[in-house]
Amino acid sequence: RQDREFIVIHYAGEVRYTVTGFVEKNVETLSNELKDLGTSSSKTFTVGMFATATPPSPSHDATGTPARRSTIRGVSVASQFRTSLQMLVMDLECTQPHYVRCIKPNTMKSPNAFESGEVLRQLRYAGMMETIRIRREGYALREEHESFYKRFHLLLSSAEAKKGDGISHLVKVLSKRLNLTDAEWQIGHTKIFLKRELASKLEFLAHLRVHIAARIVGKFGRRVAQKRASKLLSSWGRFRVFVLRKNRKIAAINKISSAFRMHKERKAYQSVLACTVRLQCLGRRVVARERVRKLRDPYWDKTFKELNVLHSEMLSQLDKAAGAKDFKAAANLEKKIAPLKEALELKRPLTRSVLESRISEVQTLLDDAVARKNFQECAPLQDKLEGLVKQRADLPTIEELKEAVRQAEQEVSNAAARRDFTGAASAQAALDIANDRLEEAMGSEGDDAKEDSAPSRFQSRADLECAIAEVSKRIDEAIAKKEFNKATEHQTELDELEKLRPTLPSVEELEAKLNEVKSMMDEAIKKKNFKDADALHKDVDDLEKKLEEEKSKMALDENEPSSQEGVPTFTNETGDTIIFENRHKLVEEINRYKALLQSALDAKKFKDASRHQQSLDELEELKSMLPTAEELGEELAKKKAEMNDAIQKKDFVNAEALNEVVEVLEKKLEEERKHNPVPVPTQNVSSAPVVAKAPIKAAFKDRTNSFDIAKAATRAAKSAAPLRKERPVSKLRPKAPVIAHSDNSVLTVTQLLASKRGDAAIITD
Repeated sequence: RQDREFIVIHYAGEVRYTVTGFVEKNVETLSNELKDLGTSSSKTFTVGMFATATPPSPSHDATGTPARRSTIRGVSVASQFRTSLQMLVMDLECTQPHYVRCIKPNTMKSPNAFESGEVLRQLRYAGMMETIRIRREGYALREEHESFYKRFHLLLSSAEAKKGDGISHLVKVLSKRLNLTDAEWQIGHTKIFLKRELASKLEFLAHLRVHIAARIVGKFGRRVAQKRASKLLSSWGRFRVFVLRKNRKIAAINKISSAFRMHKERKAYQSVLACTVRLQCLGRRVVARERVRKLRDPYWDKTFKELNVLHSEMLSQLDKAAGAKDFKAAANLEKKIAPLKEALELKRPLTRSVLESRISEVQTLLDDAVARKNFQECAPLQDKLEGLVKQRADLPTIEELKEAVRQAEQEVSNAAARRDFTGAASAQAALDIANDRLEEAMGSEGDDAKEDSAPSRFQSRADLECAIAEVSKRIDEAIAKKEFNKATEHQTELDELEKLRPTLPSVEELEAKLNEVKSMMDEAIKKKNFKDADALHKDVDDLEKKLEEEKSKMALDENEPSSQEGVPTFTNETGDTIIFENRHKLVEEINRYKALLQSALDAKKFKDASRHQQSLDELEELKSMLPTAEELGEELAKKKAEMNDAIQKKDFVNAEALNEVVEVLEKKLEEERKHNPVPVPTQNVSSAPVVAKAPIKAAFKDRTNSFDIAKAATRAAKSAAPLRKERPVSKLRPKAPVIAHSDNSVLTVTQLLASKRGDAAIITD
């Protein structure tokens, strides 16, 4: 059977063909020219073969004229296939086909049976894997230029639409607005290609734009309807008034001769009516003024503090809406925040910073008028400037208010120390006033004053001292490198940091203040003033908490080693800082500078050669800071010995720390040996210490449970003991393969490999 079959290897797999009946299925008719050529052959066999294949035809027609044989060949199989294929292509071009690929779950046509190998083979042969991969990596959606522009041109604003027209301008504006790259979409000659995520985002934005436009149109329609209704009501009211007046005049004409009393009453009625209409007019004017004021400024009846609180609440609501992706609510809040912010700025009280800005503006105008010799403008500007300068005394700065608060606190403490309780009460009242003025000034100054008022960058004195030490180190490094501009900048930063020291008390200052407050609390308890004692007790708790945090941070800063300490660094010729983590990187940099030095000497560039020699000397000095592979091996052996001693002494906390150090040293040694290989002797393989890491580390992790750590160490030592034996060469064979059968699935073979830890598999029939 196999000698009657052949296989054609396609890109998706192998296709097997059988030759039985292959000729009959693919028989081809001969052309008339080939038949004539065979019959005219000089070989008798050839003439006989073509004579049997050629049917006899009449040599003359009815008139006796020799018949002409047609030279047109018959319809062949290839021409039939070509004709059928052309018709199929024409039908496909007239439609938009969608293909459905059917996959057989099994070859037995039985339910609830799924053969993964057969399904995978069908998917591969059908090209589904390549189709899915190409479709996923490419652009899923493709649309005509005109259709895409009609759908999404509404995302352009009026100004953007005026700047350009066409699909390229639309894509450019949307890419800039949405921070997109060319990888997200591409513009073809007739179509635009984009990914599904981007298409969904554009559809959502277009839906939002249409929704907003619909709301605007609806609002406009309601406004028009209201105007029409108001006009209709006013016209109806005027008509009714006109009818009433007309009827009243007719009645007056009919009754004018009735009596004087009626005339008097009518006159009184008219006067009362006039007064009523006047009062109504005044009332309506007052209501209209209130409404107009409310429309022009919705926050006219609120104070600055109320507006500030409302502004903070709206900002928090905006952040929540943005976090919840509620863009509709976020847009409404943004519309409300803009007029609120304007009203807040208008009602912001006059502060020292605003006053100084106004003084500077007036001084600029005055100098300009003097320069232009326009002395008529100088007099009013000078008067305005003097009036603003006089207001400085009533508007102190934030620093002056803070100083006043500190002085008031000092007076309170001094009065309490002198036991002058009357003076302490008055000083406390002055302190409250100073605090109120400070809070009012800080609130009116805005966010800038709040940021400047407290050193939010540093939470404790220890953080500040660490920052000062770091900046001082930068200054020393800049001076050593003769970069005096950087040194000046760092010195300015250091001065600003040192100014913050009075705002952050040290441990000694906190202890002194704590002792002082404790003494005041004891005196209050002796005098049975338990209300003050309770407040002082809370202050004592706060001070003790701050003192404890400060001490813990100080201890942490003293014990915490610097991560960059002892790591050699070098600045190359381009100004880049290089950190050498191992020896081979330093050697590569030294070799590079040696090559630069040699090239500079060959080119007779002695200045460059001198500079390269200095850099080379600095690199040579760094060799002492990076250990070699031998030194790392010695250090590793030392740490392993210490870890073994710790395990024997059952000091597993220290052993865990040493184990981490051993792992770091092993990584460094492996990296160093990778670039600088060192031959390892094979005679003394058993002399090297073997440490079982995984069981010991597991014992450390489970030491809080009811797990015997000594037993874990014993098992670790036992598991490490067989490794010390030398393995003969005969044992160094490859692993045995995992044997599977052809009916096993890919998943089964993979599970066998994973469970047997095999490197290869053999599949047998």
